[in-house]
Amino acid sequence: MDLRSVSRFLAVAELGSLNKAAQRLNLSQPALSKSIQMLEYALGVPLLDRGPRGITLTSFGETVFDHARRIAAETRKMESDIEAIRTLGSGEINVGAPLGPDSRTLAFAILRLVTEARCITVNIANGTRSDLIRPLLLGDLDFLIATLFDAEDLPRDIEQRELYLDSMILAVRAGHPLLDGHSVEVSELAQYPWVVLTGNRDLEGALRNLVGADFNRSLLRSGSPMFVKNVLQRSEFIGLVRQDAIRLELKTGSLVEVDLSNHLDIHKLVPPQKVGLIFRSDVSIPVASQALIKEIIAATRSGTDDFAPTSSVWSVPES
Repeated sequence: MDLRSVSRFLAVAELGSLNKAAQRLNLSQPALSKSIQMLEYALGVPLLDRGPRGITLTSFGETVFDHARRIAAETRKMESDIEAIRTLGSGEINVGAPLGPDSRTLAFAILRLVTEARCITVNIANGTRSDLIRPLLLGDLDFLIATLFDAEDLPRDIEQRELYLDSMILAVRAGHPLLDGHSVEVSELAQYPWVVLTGNRDLEGALRNLVGADFNRSLLRSGSPMFVKNVLQRSEFIGLVRQDAIRLELKTGSLVEVDLSNHLDIHKLVPPQKVGLIFRSDVSIPVASQALIKEIIAATRSGTDDFAPTSSVWSVPES
């Protein structure tokens, strides 16, 4: 099979037009059409439906499209690896990370990796873990740093390695009435409005069950850690958040964890989640991304920036 034809097919599929694809590729439309026909002949199946409204993919074309994207991604990685090995100071990294938890780990590791002597491009895709898995499988991302899958939910061709544990906590601003020195009762949680960082619905549900019908205050839910922090620091809201999302604020004292230990073990209600690296098992990890992974591991192992490593020790996956 001619890889050039695969690349040309990819352009047509992405743009939905032979004319636009020909312009992008600087080809004549007849030459592009012939290249697609040769690919269809080689595979023995039709890839495109040519209708009055433009080009659409057949079911065969959709399958080839996914593989073509992976081929293109692996080609980019190969070129990046060659350049990284040649210069010992360059390369491109494509990493996925949900906003909030894990983002500070990633940012700290990138700062350790990037120096004046290096010319590294880092592309960070943000979204939920479910949003990022498909780009990872298609080769658009080299790895994810995120909350790990349960073993029974782990997608095919995916491996993961644990880095540390992240707990759900309750937090309020410094000077909040709950912090007047008395032992906080669970029932007092119903006296204040709540702001919940997306992903903490389990804790919210468990606390709702405990306080029962007494809770009749406002409830905010957001996927933005910055929004949640701003609400907490400027109000009497109680925040239901992951510890990693507000680690710096806890360290500086602008936010304070609510201590319910005399009455309730939150960790029994909602166990800590494992945070780690998620990557494909069927392809090699690019050189530059391996270097970033090493920095992430070094930060979590050493406890740098207050990140507490788990007991497991592991190395960068073999290429």
